[in-house]
Amino acid sequence: MCRIDAPFGNRPLDEKKDPVERFLQALDEFEIQGNYRTLLIKHFSENWIDVFYNSSSLEDALTTANEQNSEPEKCVALAFCQNINIRFRLQPFSADDSYRESSLFKFLTDVANTYFPTSPYRFYKAGIEKRVGSYGWFARYLYGDKFFFTKSFFNDDAFCSLNRSERLDTLWDCLCLIAPPFDSLRYRSDDSSLFKGILSLASSKDDSSITCEHAQSIRLGLEFLHKWLKHDVEMGRISCDLYSSFGETPWERLELLIWQKDFDDEEVKRSLTNWLNNTKQELEKVLILSFNLDNASGSELEQWAQQVDRYFNHISHDFYREFDWETLRHEELDIRRNNELEALCSQLSSQQLETWIGWSIQQDFDRILGDKQRAPELSSSSEKWVCETFFATWKDLFLANINELEIEKQLRILSAHAPARRGVSSEFYSACSEWWRELFRGLPEKVNFPKRLIPEWTTTAIDYLYGDGENLTPYIDKSIGVLRGEVSKSDETEAPLNYSDLLRVLLESLDKVQPSKSFRHRMLLMRSYSSSFADETISLRGRSFNTSTNQWYEPISDLAKKIFDNNHVINLGEAPENHEKKLSQPFIACTHELAEFCLSRLRLRKGEKACDKQYEVEQIVERSSVWRQGYLKALTELGIDLDGKVHKAVYFIKQSDPDPDVRAVANECYKAVRRNKKKNSTIADLKRGIIAAEWWLLICQRQNLGMKINYEDALKTRRNLMRNP
Repeated sequence: MCRIDAPFGNRPLDEKKDPVERFLQALDEFEIQGNYRTLLIKHFSENWIDVFYNSSSLEDALTTANEQNSEPEKCVALAFCQNINIRFRLQPFSADDSYRESSLFKFLTDVANTYFPTSPYRFYKAGIEKRVGSYGWFARYLYGDKFFFTKSFFNDDAFCSLNRSERLDTLWDCLCLIAPPFDSLRYRSDDSSLFKGILSLASSKDDSSITCEHAQSIRLGLEFLHKWLKHDVEMGRISCDLYSSFGETPWERLELLIWQKDFDDEEVKRSLTNWLNNTKQELEKVLILSFNLDNASGSELEQWAQQVDRYFNHISHDFYREFDWETLRHEELDIRRNNELEALCSQLSSQQLETWIGWSIQQDFDRILGDKQRAPELSSSSEKWVCETFFATWKDLFLANINELEIEKQLRILSAHAPARRGVSSEFYSACSEWWRELFRGLPEKVNFPKRLIPEWTTTAIDYLYGDGENLTPYIDKSIGVLRGEVSKSDETEAPLNYSDLLRVLLESLDKVQPSKSFRHRMLLMRSYSSSFADETISLRGRSFNTSTNQWYEPISDLAKKIFDNNHVINLGEAPENHEKKLSQPFIACTHELAEFCLSRLRLRKGEKACDKQYEVEQIVERSSVWRQGYLKALTELGIDLDGKVHKAVYFIKQSDPDPDVRAVANECYKAVRRNKKKNSTIADLKRGIIAAEWWLLICQRQNLGMKINYEDALKTRRNLMRNP
C-alpha cells in the first residue's frame, strides 16, 4: 500500500510567507525555467502582489500563460491576462507616454529585447497581434514614433518576408497612423483636412513656416514615405519605378483626386498640381539615389538608367516650361540644365554614374545601328556627357562598348560627327574632334577590317576628314576597285542600292585631285558593269530610271568639261583663236585620255610576248572580242594618233589578233587613223568624236551582256547626237 502523501512529492504543503519566496515557489510549482523564469523574477518577484492581488490570481495567470507553446507567447499571454490588477493593465492607446513607466510595459520591452532583438514584427506575431490588432499601433506603443523612420523598422526580416500586398497594406496603415489626413484616401472619407494641409505645404517656403497641424502631419507622412522608399529600394524589395511601387495605392488615388476634383479657384488646383508633381519628383529622386546596383541584373540596371534619365528629362522639361524666352538667352538655359545635371550626378555613386552614362552610350548605339536611313548621331552623349566634366568617364565607357562591336558596326557609329555638348569651350571641342577623327582614321588599319568596308569608310572620310583629299587617294582608288568587283558580280536588281551612290561620291572626289585616274576608273566601270547604261536604242537611260545602278555615270562629252576644265580665265580682249583654244582644251584632254584607255585595253598583258607575230586571247588585257572591236571603233571615231602610238598598235593588232573580226576592224581603224589625222579640230569636231566613240562603247556593253539592240533606232540616236553636239 502506497503512502498517502506520495502525490505531493517534494512540494511544500504550505505557502512561503516571504513574498519573494512565495513567488519563486509558484514558479517552481509551474516548472518555469530559462529566460521566461529570469524575466518573471526580474519584473514581478518584488511587486507581484500589487500586480496580481494574491496567490490565486498569480497561479491563474501562470496557468493561462502555460497554455501557450513558446516562452515569448507565454510572456505575452501573462502580460495581457485578465487576472492582473486593473491599475496595472496595459493601456496602449493612452494620450500620453505614462504607460511606459508601468511594470508590464517594461516587462514587454525586456521580452522584446530577449527574444526578438532584431525583429519587432516577429514579436508582434507572437501573440500581440490578437490583442492589439494593428502592427502600426503595436510599433508606436512599444517603440515610439521615431521607430517608424529607422532601418530596423523597414529591414525587419519577418516583416520583409510578407508578400508584397500584405507588406504594402501594413506600411500604408503605418503612414496613415503617422499622418491621419491620408486616411481619407483609404476609406474615401472627408478629404478637407488633407487638402487643407497640402495647400498649406504648397504655399509655405520652408518647414519653419508650416503652422497648420494637418500640414505638419502630412510632412511627417512624406518623410516616412522617403524612408520607406529608400530602405525598400536599397534592399531590392521594390523597383526604382515610382508607378510600379505605388500603383493601386492611396498615393495613386491622391493623384486622381487632384486631377479630377473640381475647384472653384483654378489657382488652387494649379498649386495642388505643382505640389504633387514636385513631391513625385522628390520621391523619384529617392528611388534613383537609393537603388543598389551591386546585385542588380542587366535588365534592372537598364531599368534604373532609364528611370534616372526620365527623371532628369522631367526636371529639364520643368525649367524649359518656366524659361522666359523673351528676356533670357538660350545659353542661359543650357547653363541651368548643365548645372542641374552636375548637381544630380554629384549625388550619384561612381557606379551609378557609370551605369547611366553606359546606358546613354548604348541608347546611341542602338539608335544608330537600328536606323541606317538616318545620319548617325550620338545625341544622348552629345546632350549630356561629352564635356569637360564627364568626358574621361564617357570616353572609357565608349571605348569599352565600341570595341565589343563588330567592325562594321564600329564604322557605322564612328561615321557620326564628333559628339560634344553645346556650349563647351573651343579648345575642348577641337581636342575632342581630333580624338574622334583619330578613331575613325585608325579603323582601316585594324587587322580585322574587311576589304568590302573600305568604300563605305572612304566615302565617309571624304566628308569627315576634310583637307585630307590627297591622303585619301589610295583609299579612293582601292574603294572603286572593290566596288568594280562587286558590280561585275550582280545585276541591277541584286546590287545593293548604295553602290551607285558610293561610286558617285568616290569618283567626284577623285575628279578633283586626279582627273585622269578618275576617267580611267569610269571607263573600267563601264566595262565591268553587269547591267547596261543605255537602252536598246543606245540612248542613255535617265537618272530617275537608273537610281539604283549608275547615278555616277555621265555622257563622256559632259564629263570632259566637268573634270578636264582647268578653269582658264577668258579675257574678252584676247584673240578669238586663243579664246577657242582655251575652250577646246577640256575636250582635247578627254579625247587623249579616252584614246589612251582604249589602247591600254588592246595591249598584251605585262610580261606577255607574241610568238611569230601571233598571240592568244589569254595574253590580251581585254579578252572579249566584242570589246576589242569597240575600242578600235572608238579610236577610229576619235581620229588621233597620239604621236604614232595608235597606228603602230593597231597595225600590230590587224596582223596578230586571234579573232578575224577584230583584225578586220583594226584594219579599218589603221587606214582611218593614217588617212584622217585630225588637226586643228573645232570644239564641235572634238565633241562629235567623243560622242561617236561612246556610242560604239555602249553598243559593245549591251552586245557583250547579250542584250537586245534595235539597230535602226540606235542609228537614229547616233545621228541626233551628232547633229547638235
